[in-house]
Amino acid sequence: MNIGSIKEKFPSLKDPELLQEIINSGTIVEFDPEQTVMDFGSSIKMLPFVLEGALKVLKKDDEGHELFIYFLYPGQSCAVTFQCCMAHVPSQIKAVAEDKAKLLLIPASKMDDWRSRFSDWNNFVLQTYTQRFSELMATLDSVVFNNLDERLFEYLQKKADIFDGREIVSTHQKIAYDLNTSREVISRLMKELERKGKIRLGRNKIELL
Repeated sequence: MNIGSIKEKFPSLKDPELLQEIINSGTIVEFDPEQTVMDFGSSIKMLPFVLEGALKVLKKDDEGHELFIYFLYPGQSCAVTFQCCMAHVPSQIKAVAEDKAKLLLIPASKMDDWRSRFSDWNNFVLQTYTQRFSELMATLDSVVFNNLDERLFEYLQKKADIFDGREIVSTHQKIAYDLNTSREVISRLMKELERKGKIRLGRNKIELL
């Protein structure tokens, strides 16, 4: 990992001194699909920067159900993790590797130091907040205004982006879990999407048409 590769993935980070500190303090770690990167209530010791693959971010509601909120793609980090880190509270989200993922992990202890020294870092954190807030609003709009079949297809499109347009490898149960509904409902909606020619179903595989 060098300064050029960091700037390529995170173009808003331009300060050479900050980039060098990121390289010096960061650790590259790979995660297998479905491996938990961060869990609810865990102490936040590292900040995740996605280099390859994607992370699925979940939040827990008042009844203890885990709800999908957004994906993190290469060149992105997690605003909720930043918030928890600055407030010195345990993690309020769960992050799971959706595909094989490569992350640059930055010690959380660097957060306050870099905030006081680098305007580039503050801009990156603000940009991350803004991007995640927009995605959360889009998710809220989808939940409130869209039918479940529309939400399901949007979810499948995002999953397809992670796999570069390849077949989506997942079960109806996992998708139902992310969308907080039952497997039976998802199976019925999948068959309807297939009937409309939007997808092709296989054994634990879904192809967008």
